[in-house]
Amino acid sequence: MTRTPRSIVSPIQAIALATSLLAGVLLGTVGPGMIPSASAASSFGVSESLTTGQSLTSPSNSFFAVMQGDGNFVIYQRTFIGNVAVWSTGTSGTASNTLRLQGDGNLVLYGAGRAYWASFAFASSQLSVSLQDDGNLVVVSAGRPIWSWKTGAIAPPPPPPCPTSSSSSSVGCEQVLNEGQQLVAGPYTAALQGDGNFVLYNGATTANNAVWSTGTNNTRGVLQLVLQRDGNLVLYTPGRASAPWSTGTFGKGATSPHLELQGDGNMVLYKSAGATPGGAIWATGAPAQTTVGVYAYPSAQQAINDGWPQIAVTGALGSQGPPWVQSPNGEDKATGLAIQNSGRSIPWNSYWTVSGPPGAACNGRAVLGTNAALTSGSSLSVGQLTAILQGDGNFVLYNGSAIPSNKLWSTNTGGRGGTRLEMQSDGNLVLYTSSRAAVWSSGHFGANSILALQCDGNLVTYASGGTPTWSTGTSVPKTGTPENYQNIGFVAGQTVARAIDGYGLRIKPNFVTLDPEGYPDSHSGLDAAGPAQWAAMMQGWSDGIKSIDGGLTPAFYATQSEYLAYNLRSINLPFFLAVAFGGDNTTLIPPRRLSGVDGGNIQGVVAFYYGPSDGLQCATVKSATATIASWGYRYNTLQFNPGLACHA
Repeated sequence: MTRTPRSIVSPIQAIALATSLLAGVLLGTVGPGMIPSASAASSFGVSESLTTGQSLTSPSNSFFAVMQGDGNFVIYQRTFIGNVAVWSTGTSGTASNTLRLQGDGNLVLYGAGRAYWASFAFASSQLSVSLQDDGNLVVVSAGRPIWSWKTGAIAPPPPPPCPTSSSSSSVGCEQVLNEGQQLVAGPYTAALQGDGNFVLYNGATTANNAVWSTGTNNTRGVLQLVLQRDGNLVLYTPGRASAPWSTGTFGKGATSPHLELQGDGNMVLYKSAGATPGGAIWATGAPAQTTVGVYAYPSAQQAINDGWPQIAVTGALGSQGPPWVQSPNGEDKATGLAIQNSGRSIPWNSYWTVSGPPGAACNGRAVLGTNAALTSGSSLSVGQLTAILQGDGNFVLYNGSAIPSNKLWSTNTGGRGGTRLEMQSDGNLVLYTSSRAAVWSSGHFGANSILALQCDGNLVTYASGGTPTWSTGTSVPKTGTPENYQNIGFVAGQTVARAIDGYGLRIKPNFVTLDPEGYPDSHSGLDAAGPAQWAAMMQGWSDGIKSIDGGLTPAFYATQSEYLAYNLRSINLPFFLAVAFGGDNTTLIPPRRLSGVDGGNIQGVVAFYYGPSDGLQCATVKSATATIASWGYRYNTLQFNPGLACHA
């Protein structure tokens, strides 16, 4: 009997065949045209995709992966018994038809507007997906596998420890700046405040010195500023529940980010720390640097032509009565107009001399004794009060200079010929003509009377024993009280604000500064005052200006000794230091900064310098300019020889 030969199948071949048949059921069948050629690509990049019928082939052609028409994405191995499925997305029977590598590193299978499968592995740089010779499908980011079908998502290796910073001017990777803490570099301070705002200051931490902020003031809760490892600088609310501000610098290649407050005031976020930090990925920008301008220059236009970066000028001097400042002299308006016409951003400081309260330093009284007389043109004076027998025959009591607006009282005898006012022994005060005709009298009597002009503004006759018998019944506000100083500052501030608004310019001064020299050069009566009077007058000045024009910035200035003696650092207004250079025609002696003159309200220096009269004038001016700039303030001016003009 003859036997028919039969095929012999090894156990291994049988298993492979069974697997192949099972794959055809579970994974779907590789249809005609879906088997790729050996020349098919083995990888594709970010935002690229495989659609139905497209495939990948491993470099050795041992494996291929295809996007099948049944919605399944399958990897096959080529064997001598056929193509054997080794892995799939398990999405047969769905509408999926596109495998895409997204920009976030996620490999996703899409169809009919939805996702049917995803790798759920994420990264953001140098992304690709490839089919390897071992049959593994791998997603790679910057040379590192982040997912494969054999392993799933691959966690990145732990990062190296963050280099921390112990410097007072910097924050290192994963370090935290807590509320109340700050960075300091030279005159610059970056402070995380209690109101939730992170603010960069040039000088002490007062509002007038702020040059940059996160704008998060009034944020509730105790905040933290965190420099994250991903390079993002984030301001968090308690428990990191929300982030009201961040630099938005994650994903910019930071490895060990480093925040540095530099000596030039620029706060910079670098990718990495070290002696040579990596590239900057964020910065606040350097604040405007210290410059020195001119005060009382021959003209504002000439100052601009000569290149001076700031201009200061006096708008008017003070007056002895309301409104305590004279009418504008025209120079301040001319300065604003010249700056406006230049089209440049040139700081403009508008100074106004304001007089102090009448009789601020008034003491005692002025007396016309028994049988004594005032003749035409003579007077009694005490403090800023004057009682004068005028040439027109009128006896007038003035509070301040002898102008109608300052009149407190008079006999109303002008034009009636009065030439002599007598304090008679019977107590009657009588105004006589040259022919001894009486044109006015007090009509009150008392033995051995005197006439007294008092600091309270009253003109009184007293009989012997001090009994008052007659008075004008006039008064002036109590001198020297904070309320009086505040009222005068308020009236002057309103007057000045109205004057500036009346210029009709598109621009406004950077500062409207009270010059306390008063009239005549009495420092507004503040030399005889104290901290309360200084604070009250400046508060009145500020309130008066703001009540007319909220866009103006009130300020004031004084000497260094006054700054210390009257605690002017406590006044929350921009302040300017008045200093002076010494020396002669050959020597320049710079001013010395006094210890303790370092408050946060100081904005600049007003320096007075009268240099040599020879050809070295401008050279010494430049030396003085450099000296003032070294004090580190932003708004500085220098006044030198009248009529002298030098290029900046």
